[in-house]
Amino acid sequence: MRSERQLSSIGYGYVLLVTATGLAAIAYSVFRIATQPVSTQWLILAALTFLTGSFSVKIPSVAARISVSDAFVFASRTETQGLVLLEAMAQGTPVVSTAELGTRSILTPGCGAFVVPEDEASFAAATLQALDLSREDPRRAELLAHARTWASQSMARRLISFYERVCTDSRQAAQKEKRGPIGTPSQVDT
Repeated sequence: MRSERQLSSIGYGYVLLVTATGLAAIAYSVFRIATQPVSTQWLILAALTFLTGSFSVKIPSVAARISVSDAFVFASRTETQGLVLLEAMAQGTPVVSTAELGTRSILTPGCGAFVVPEDEASFAAATLQALDLSREDPRRAELLAHARTWASQSMARRLISFYERVCTDSRQAAQKEKRGPIGTPSQVDT
């Protein structure tokens, strides 16, 4: 009978896979540190990888994962909302995307993203530009500012403003026509 401390062949395979993945991540991190300027966040991720022996380190959120990325490259033709683009923009991570369906309303002029047509050469060129974007580039500030316009507080203010305009317009129209505003019973002449 096998002891509980002994690993099955599947267990050995898993340990080997985790170890190999960790070593590959460490090798890539060392290569990147040696050949390219890196952010503090990347160094932290590399250190965590080294300490745990695996690249599957639990990072607290999607925002944290995106914030350590050099760029967010998004080629979906069928995205209905584009929320992932806003998440990347909110981290100041350069975004490369086409403006199709739901992403079209987010990827507007001045948003800071690299918006490209559905063309491989243009997409590749924009991706290289995004990867070369320095941390101090003003385009990153544009990304952050644009993402803030889509934040829940900003959208709530826009919605309140819209409802206030509708109510004001309704009152003014009611006064012109001498009737009650929307939502109130009209007065009947007696």
